[in-house]
Amino acid sequence: MHQADMPPTDCLISATINAADFIAVPRDPLEDVTAYQDVEFVMKDGSKIVCANSSSIDQ
Repeated sequence: MHQADMPPTDCLISATINAADFIAVPRDPLEDVTAYQDVEFVMKDGSKIVCANSSSIDQ
């Protein structure tokens, strides 16, 4: 999407709608769209899903 010249904000909304409530990344994804390559964790429906080098899920 970003490579097709879609603005970063629109990429963020399109990629996460209905998928997550919160995505933790180490950099501002509106400034650096590659921040999504380093997702630290995701929150969905009150559950924290650990992504960084872990397969555990906190509920």
